Amino acid sequence: MQYVKGSVWIAEGFFTESEVKEIYAVANKQEWETGAVGLGGKADPDAETGETGRVLDNIRQSQIKWLEHHHLPQEFHNKLAVAVKYAAADKDWNWDFSNFENFQFTNYRHKPDRQRGDFYTWHTDSSGTNSSYPNNHIRKLSCTIQLSHPDEYEGGNFQWIEPTPVFDRLLPNHKHVEVDMFTHTAPFSAKTRGSIIMFPSELQHQVTSVIAGSRNSLVGWLLGPQFR
Repeated sequence: MQYVKGSVWIAEGFFTESEVKEIYAVANKQEWETGAVGLGGKADPDAETGETGRVLDNIRQSQIKWLEHHHLPQEFHNKLAVAVKYAAADKDWNWDFSNFENFQFTNYRHKPDRQRGDFYTWHTDSSGTNSSYPNNHIRKLSCTIQLSHPDEYEGGNFQWIEPTPVFDRLLPNHKHVEVDMFTHTAPFSAKTRGSIIMFPSELQHQVTSVIAGSRNSLVGWLLGPQFR
């Protein structure tokens, strides 16, 4: 089942149970790192190296593993390409793409010894026209593949802000925006294991605190030349 609303495209259960298990098998061979955030300028969020990212617990709390392209089977890449094709057709994302970055296996979990569980507050995946990628490419399309069963955790909701109504309602000298009025939460169907969420990398989004259990996902970013 596909869910298309505003800036987000969701396909429930797009990856099969066996395909999800293959992703876990690959991730189990990698080492955990602490999730970082971009430093601004030419750095992108979710930086893969310490030179372009740092740990800021007030913005993001999570553990991650980096999965390189060759770690994952070709069948995975083929199916992901199909998802991109479907999403681009449904959402008119007629953009030039080049390649996916390495993938990020991400874990958000409840932390009873802390005031709140893991989260990633409002951010975008793109640094705009600033680029640290070859050929001056930028992040254009982001995706999240759900790897946990919905009964394995509570909280950890994917939310996003639709930009059009926010700016349409801004008045002269208006200095404050009520974010809650424009916040959308992915439907429960998006928590089905194997579901995929795709959205423009410049979209403001967040993952709310996990209040019980543990949530795993695989995150990817599709690069391409600068918009013209």
